[in-house]
Amino acid sequence: MRAIDYRVALLPTVFFISGCTIGNWRICGPQTPTIYCDAKALDALLNPRPYIDRWEKPGVSAEKKIADWVDCGGKANGDFVPTEAMMNVWRGAEGASRLSPYQMAGAQFQRCFLGKGYTWTGQCEYESSKLFPVCGAP
Repeated sequence: MRAIDYRVALLPTVFFISGCTIGNWRICGPQTPTIYCDAKALDALLNPRPYIDRWEKPGVSAEKKIADWVDCGGKANGDFVPTEAMMNVWRGAEGASRLSPYQMAGAQFQRCFLGKGYTWTGQCEYESSKLFPVCGAP
């Protein structure tokens, strides 16, 4: 009986000494990415908003927004994934660019949507974000 009491007391002690905590219904420790322990950040990671939701234009109906979106090359479901034809335009383009054909097609899409009067409401906090029109690049 004494051996069982010792093991029962040892298990919680090892757990607390290891530095692990339970947060957001996950075990969070020193080597766990913090996003797994932050409920709001984890929800944003697991359930991302559609790309179209990061754009606004006052007074525009949802139908008009989707029509403009598709006109610029987006999909009717609110996503944007460049087609192979869009990327081929940029594969043989002259001039050095740090952006891949995929990124160049995305920048072209952004310029089109900005040209229709929409405003980007997403984030521009990373250095790489500054390469895109929505974050101030030409």
